[in-house]
Amino acid sequence: FQLLTGQYATVSNYPGTTVELSYGISKLHHEKHVIIDTPGVCNLVPFSEDEKVTRDILLNEEVESVIQVGDAKNLTRSLFITLQLVEMGLPIILCLNMMDEAMVKGIEIDANELEKRLEIPVVEMIATEKVGLPKLKHALTRPGRSPHLFSYGDVIEKSIREIEALLPQANISKRSLAVMFLSGDTSLDTWMINQGMHGENEKIRRIVKRTQQLYKEPLSYVINQIRIQDIHR
Repeated sequence: FQLLTGQYATVSNYPGTTVELSYGISKLHHEKHVIIDTPGVCNLVPFSEDEKVTRDILLNEEVESVIQVGDAKNLTRSLFITLQLVEMGLPIILCLNMMDEAMVKGIEIDANELEKRLEIPVVEMIATEKVGLPKLKHALTRPGRSPHLFSYGDVIEKSIREIEALLPQANISKRSLAVMFLSGDTSLDTWMINQGMHGENEKIRRIVKRTQQLYKEPLSYVINQIRIQDIHR
């Protein structure tokens, strides 16, 4: 964030929360862009205030591109977020930072192959040394909307389709919203009610309850395990 914005940075709380966001202006190719630095998260199904703020920005704001800064030392954890951003249908750049620390640990990442498989720009960086910064700035002009999708299995996929039919248009895909509901995201209830869809929200909750009854494990666990299997593939 500091490398992209320089001195043009301000910090403020997200409305109604104590979560701090940094805003800055970045000049790229003779154009000014607003850069928002959100809290670091482990999941975009929010179970903390930080995660909810980050998810709500993606849900409520029309973003030109999303830079996901991932830890190159822990590719599985980084890709767990990437798959959720892909599912949201957002334009993404995956920035794998701390490549030097990954190399010290003997971790080698084929970024070109990862880029081909995800069909989004993947930038290797060592931010403390400005390594990869020119490529990141170039990637900002061509963020990718990845076509990569995977199946959660017949039962969950059927529930996803039923929920999608009850959802309003949003800045992220209806599929991602449906998966959030099935993962136990109760924070979306308020969003649905604010959209004037109280009745549809009740129907969605019944679908979620019915689907959960078909599994011994919590649906959130089932969904996350399927994502992790896809990451390993």
